[in-house]
Amino acid sequence: MKAKVIKPTGATFNILMHAYSRRIQSKIVEKAYVAFENMIRDGIKLSTETYSTLLDAFRRAGDTETLMKIWKLIMNQ
Repeated sequence: MKAKVIKPTGATFNILMHAYSRRIQSKIVEKAYVAFENMIRDGIKLSTETYSTLLDAFRRAGDTETLMKIWKLIMNQ
């Protein structure tokens, strides 16, 4: 039997980022940003939930530099 490749959706990435956002350690929160970059790379539509989850992750971690970087991305769209 052949293995089927299942492509992740925006919802899949949002769930993953949400899980990462619940951790305050910066190394784990950075994984949420990697998931975000993967969404962009794979051409997955970014939603309000995507952005709010990502912003919340970096707010919780106290990483205002990355938070502002994401905010600028949102404002430039």
